[in-house]
Amino acid sequence: MTEPAAPVQPLGPTPPRPLVVDIDHSLLRSDLFDETLIEGLRRQPLQTLLAFRRLRQGQAALKAQLAQASRLDVRVLPYNRDVQACMADAREQGRSVHLVSAADASLVAAIADHLGGVADHHGSTPDINLKGEHKAQWLAQRFGERGFDYVGDSRSDLRVWALAGHIHTVGLGGLLRRAVRRLAGQQGVSALHLSAPPAGFARWRPWRRLLRPRQWVAELILIASVWAFSGFVAGGLSASQWLAVAAYWSLGLAGRVVAGLWYAQPHRELRANTGRYANPLATGALRLRTAALVGSGLAVLGLVGTTAFGGWSLLPLALVHCSACAWSVALGPRSPWLQRLAGLARWAVAALSGLALV
Repeated sequence: MTEPAAPVQPLGPTPPRPLVVDIDHSLLRSDLFDETLIEGLRRQPLQTLLAFRRLRQGQAALKAQLAQASRLDVRVLPYNRDVQACMADAREQGRSVHLVSAADASLVAAIADHLGGVADHHGSTPDINLKGEHKAQWLAQRFGERGFDYVGDSRSDLRVWALAGHIHTVGLGGLLRRAVRRLAGQQGVSALHLSAPPAGFARWRPWRRLLRPRQWVAELILIASVWAFSGFVAGGLSASQWLAVAAYWSLGLAGRVVAGLWYAQPHRELRANTGRYANPLATGALRLRTAALVGSGLAVLGLVGTTAFGGWSLLPLALVHCSACAWSVALGPRSPWLQRLAGLARWAVAALSGLALV
């Protein structure tokens, strides 16, 4: 007589999937590579420039050297509140939260210590750069395919999302969001989109705050008034003189952008004490890398154009004007009377520049 089969024991509840969070432009509204590069140049320029020799050993080695040179204060970095809320929700559901980033491992550890409530953290080391395919393979080995949810922001994260159990995106534009939607449909998983980027004229609002276009219109009126007073406008303005004015402004705009980059971290530290922000590069509303490219282009156009169309007499005034604009941004929300002094300096130089062009 055969013995009855033993009853099948019911399986226990499936453990909740951990939430894996990227850092650059996800948990942070900025990029740690850009942050360490700029802060390193500000604090230890020689050591930062020499760090690029490590690039022969790979990107992860360079990131480690820049992190060491910059001594970045992670407490005041611009964190994304939507992602922080997502992390808090995951913890309330009993899910573990992990930080896994292509940033240097020491910075990832510092951010995890600052935020608290992080079960584990991993960053790039000289042995591996946790980005794209490398990150996807590492997470699949650690948690298994479909064994984790992932929060990311870029095209390189598509390979990670392809292995995730649930997709969280941060700040994606239309094209990449459609690619994620197709991927989610193919994989049979859901997607949650956080922090939608501004649309229409709203996307230019941070640039308007940084560049202050009303200031340039006022200076144009002042320069035109000087020209009119000198009897120059009656004969009409030549194209070369208009180009000289445009180059003069380009240098001033470059001064504002470069100062915004250079003082992003000090402005964050100032906000920790005053609660006020005046620099959209400090808040993460503008990307540091984009601003660096724009500022460099404006500086080159300004130097070449001022010399070519305004002559050597205009160039010193344009450089002083550039310095005054940079000073105005560097002051941030501090010292209103110094801000007024910087404004007076810009107006005085603008008037002198109008005379120089006569």
